[in-house]
Amino acid sequence: EDIPHPQYKEIIERFVDWFKDTYGTDRCYDIIKGDKEYSRRVCPGIVEAGYYKMVELLEEYGVIEE
Repeated sequence: EDIPHPQYKEIIERFVDWFKDTYGTDRCYDIIKGDKEYSRRVCPGIVEAGYYKMVELLEEYGVIEE
């Protein structure tokens, strides 16, 4: 059984704060306004940026090595 990192809540909070600061919201609908064609263009980049931000945070907190 995996034991959560002692600061996992802080890591998640920092990620959510970054996401909201970057995209103005944490709600998909607010980003794409229901436009599925727009979502196909913008969402892959958002997912990629989110991945790299999470990796950065996990490295910073020593969860994974660089």
